Amino acid sequence: RLDVLYGGDARFTHSNGMFDNRGFACDAAEDGDTGPDEQFDVTQPYVEVAVPWGSGLTLNIGKFITPIGYEYVDPTKNALYSHGYLFNFASPFSQTGITAKYNLSDQVNVTAGVTRGWDQSFQDNNGAVDFLGQVEYKPDSQWDTLFVLSTGPQEADSYGYLTELDALIYYTLNEKWTFNGEALYGVES
Repeated sequence: RLDVLYGGDARFTHSNGMFDNRGFACDAAEDGDTGPDEQFDVTQPYVEVAVPWGSGLTLNIGKFITPIGYEYVDPTKNALYSHGYLFNFASPFSQTGITAKYNLSDQVNVTAGVTRGWDQSFQDNNGAVDFLGQVEYKPDSQWDTLFVLSTGPQEADSYGYLTELDALIYYTLNEKWTFNGEALYGVES
């Protein structure tokens, strides 16, 4: 899969080592230059491999949009045009690594893997890996519940752990109405 993004959002979604030489908006306080407003980013270059084992094992290898959070980098998938605080400041946009997803049943699947950390791609700010895991429980066609865990060193040249647990719940009443909730807990040593 290959997803690309061009526009004003792309200058925020760059990962370390991939099209990140044009300046982040958050770097403006340091050097006064954020680069052009409209930029280019490759948000998802990854390979998905289905392994015929048990009830189905799927491997994702590459850079992919994080499963943490309710909102998406692709704005066409969001309910609202604007983004909330959690989207911009509480979770990564992407992660680069390998994950394995296994369907325990029709209602439950688990995903686990290792990544280079938050918003890291061809370069890594600390050379360490982190753990990324998810449990999804979908009891019927109306309800969907996800628990996502990310833990590992995230800061440059640091091995202090940042752990984040995200709980999401979705309820689809009908074609016009969907309700959701998100609870996010994070701690950094």
